Amino acid sequence: MDQVINRKLHAIAGGIAPGEAHEFLKNAAMEKFGVQYRDLSSSQCRTLMFHLREVKERLRNGIYQALNGAEGSPISEAQISQARTFQKLLGWSDHYLWKMINDRYNETSLEAMPKWKAVRLVAYLEKRWHTKQKKEKVMQ
Repeated sequence: MDQVINRKLHAIAGGIAPGEAHEFLKNAAMEKFGVQYRDLSSSQCRTLMFHLREVKERLRNGIYQALNGAEGSPISEAQISQARTFQKLLGWSDHYLWKMINDRYNETSLEAMPKWKAVRLVAYLEKRWHTKQKKEKVMQ
């Protein structure tokens, strides 16, 4: 099995079953394909990856709906990825981003934000990134 695919599968499974990702993957491979995890083909790995992403999204939606009284929808994986990318580009620590999210949007974490706030967050981070780029060009 390709190491990159293996890491991706473990990362996704870690979001579903923290601390038990490997066991979760072994069970999922046996249930879905009837083979050991190590014996999965590349096409089976891709299929398993899509399946796990769907499970993770349903899990996140279910938790969000339970906590927020079924109002709205949670932040998407794409928005989380965009926010993390801008965080790296801006050179912000996790604590700084958490503090900004807490102060500006009154949320406890990036993963717990509603989608409508996440849209505003990503737009704000993009604006900050463009401002930083302009300042760097002026200084050069």
